[in-house]
Amino acid sequence: MLIEFRCGNYSRFDENSGQYVVCGQKMSASTEDAGLIVNCPHCNNECQVPIAKRKKSSGSGASNPEAAGSVPLDQDAGAGQTATAAAPKQKTQRCPKCGGVLDKRGACGECRWVKPRFSKAKQSLDEMEMEPAGMMLWFSQILSEGVPMKLLCGCANVVVPLLLCALMAFALLVLGGFFGGLIFLILFLGLLLYIGMAFKGYHFLRSGHAKLAWFQKPFWYGMLGYCRSKNWQGFDARTKNRNVVDFRGKPVTDEQLAKRPELKNAQILDLGGTLVTDATIANLYKLKHLQCL
Repeated sequence: MLIEFRCGNYSRFDENSGQYVVCGQKMSASTEDAGLIVNCPHCNNECQVPIAKRKKSSGSGASNPEAAGSVPLDQDAGAGQTATAAAPKQKTQRCPKCGGVLDKRGACGECRWVKPRFSKAKQSLDEMEMEPAGMMLWFSQILSEGVPMKLLCGCANVVVPLLLCALMAFALLVLGGFFGGLIFLILFLGLLLYIGMAFKGYHFLRSGHAKLAWFQKPFWYGMLGYCRSKNWQGFDARTKNRNVVDFRGKPVTDEQLAKRPELKNAQILDLGGTLVTDATIANLYKLKHLQCL
């Protein structure tokens, strides 16, 4: 027996009404597939086969097969196509802000909304799953255009060393002399720096206890000094006029920091050189507006 149902996913955005339009594609599946996740043939999004409600008949209490076999439909949204049942999956989560589909990290691909994950504050570093953050996260979301981060880094870790080796061979064999040797030395040092950066990047994704290497610290302190000189204000609209709370170099303790009223709406929090310990980090998960620490 078949179950008839409609796709309840958002298929497109209507500019006239300013709202997302529900797909509404008519589909049918076997009663044995009730509760499974299938792909809609119209919008190609995942939807769940509904579980038919059984009505008890008066007397014996047996279910009515006709009532359980189908779900009434008002109108057809397209040609009736039968959806093929797939393996059981988790129910698709949607963004409460725009209705877009959330990825496995809880981030919306439409409006960049991110599902709060404050529960991690109760976990130790060894229990947390390491994920791309900072520049690596920005690189994967903005520059990669949907390409998996592992594939992108894997290709870069092959192409860049090969290119540097080719340039080193050109400088040594073709240019030659003092100038060629100098170029070779610079490229060789660049190759070692890239290998070290790639290794440390992999280390940061594997361990929560990873620390900056000596060759990474100049980049970090240089970027930190630049951001502080600009008062943490950026060039786009999202990073202008941000609420900066600067306790840098002040003898602020954990108890004093928790009582400061300006901490609640802080978007940028600078705690460099303070007396704050790791015990405060768990409380910072409660700051809804915090962008940079």
